[in-house]
Amino acid sequence: MTTARNKLIKLLAEVRPLDIAETQYLVDKTIEASKLIQGQEIVLFVGPTGAGKTTTILFLSGAELVLEQYEYAPGKSVPHITAKEPLKYEAMRPLKTSPLSKSETRYIYPISIPVRDIIPGASGNITFCDAAGSGDLAGAEVDIANTVGLVNALAK
Repeated sequence: MTTARNKLIKLLAEVRPLDIAETQYLVDKTIEASKLIQGQEIVLFVGPTGAGKTTTILFLSGAELVLEQYEYAPGKSVPHITAKEPLKYEAMRPLKTSPLSKSETRYIYPISIPVRDIIPGASGNITFCDAAGSGDLAGAEVDIANTVGLVNALAK
């Protein structure tokens, strides 16, 4: 029975390459994010997967960054910059980085912080928006959600 089920799952993946439920979930998240940033000053980070968008947002948001070695195979490692716990703001928790230029961001994600954290004495808030990497191979669902998110973020 398990073999038949596995074959059916594989066949469905081939004939139904777009996961409608996942696409709807991701698009809903981008619409939710666009409502959060409406009328705010935003800095939208766009670029290819692995460019450092999320790492830059973590840095600008006051996270303490550390350089670690990530072992991806026995005896083979790459340097990885990651945020050290505890994070300054709870809103930073969903921000994930990857040492392998693999996208962790699946939809527009805003994080608002006091400007004084960047410029001492300044007032107000600034919102950094992380976007999924361009040229990402995470699938059509992420591409669709990212496009909706970028259009909504730029239109507001």
